[in-house]
Amino acid sequence: MRPQIETGKSSLHEGALPIRSELRKLETPASYASRLARQNGLPSVQEFCRNLGLEMQGIADGNLLLLKRLADLDGL
Repeated sequence: MRPQIETGKSSLHEGALPIRSELRKLETPASYASRLARQNGLPSVQEFCRNLGLEMQGIADGNLLLLKRLADLDGL
């Protein structure tokens, strides 16, 4: 059974992901997002980002606002 990820901007809050993970040493933000997607049962990082209202390209580019939102969703 796939974990349910809360969707919709109004329902997102800190630690919203059912399966969370530590950021690995030297891991890129895009790799981290991809790993979170797989661990939470989603077939692609694009779908993961879309479901959470994030932009994958912004994460890959190091957009600080998006990185903070991703970290908050993972409870970091």
